[in-house]
Amino acid sequence: MFCAKCGKELPEGATFCSDCGTQVGTSGKKSFDLPVGGFIDALKGFFKKGNQVNAVAGAYNDKSFIGIIVAVVSAVIFALSVMVNINQTIVAGVHKLSSRVSAGDILEDVPVVGNLFLALLAGVVCIAAAALIIFLFDMIVRKNKSANIFSAFNVAAIAFLPVTVACILNFVLGLPGCFMPALVMAIAVVFSLALYTAAFKKIFGIGEHSFIVSIIPALIIAVLAVVFITIVVSNCGEYLFTGLSYFFAD
Repeated sequence: MFCAKCGKELPEGATFCSDCGTQVGTSGKKSFDLPVGGFIDALKGFFKKGNQVNAVAGAYNDKSFIGIIVAVVSAVIFALSVMVNINQTIVAGVHKLSSRVSAGDILEDVPVVGNLFLALLAGVVCIAAAALIIFLFDMIVRKNKSANIFSAFNVAAIAFLPVTVACILNFVLGLPGCFMPALVMAIAVVFSLALYTAAFKKIFGIGEHSFIVSIIPALIIAVLAVVFITIVVSNCGEYLFTGLSYFFAD
């Protein structure tokens, strides 16, 4: 088991943490059983069958800043994937009626830089929100003065991995049209939020009776994601819808 305050591994049956002195067990703050290891161990464990929740929760043991680096890289990959999918939709639609409209002419007017920035901001805000929620919950609700924002970012970065993998698959496989990439992305987002919720419950020892408490953070992140993606789509709406209309034209 581990100390709920500082994260130090403790022998079974211990009543006090040998590192910070916090009382553990039934009479003190709840200890939590998380996998031992740092961010890299959690990253490796994530790809083992049935170990995803443990890997996400276990990343909370690591107080290094590597999670922030991975989060930024994931956000960049996400932003690029969103823009590529939007552009592919426009081009695929226009190519069906290339005699009427040039795909190049439409793409020249698409606000690529602005949308790329918004998509990047969407990824960063969602991951940062996931980390901040964990950090604030640990510091305010659990009153843990040793709460570490880097540990929270490590959890968020691992939880976001399914979305990152989905984005990479979109690039590598070149999924056709707009609906297949969107479907893959939607499944990945739901999976990420489910992992985040399960890890949140595991880290803080939230029981089944407190399901509402554990699901609220995921709902906040989902709302943020929907808001930002809606802004991106609406920002190039006329061009995107032009591509879609040509794509479905007879």
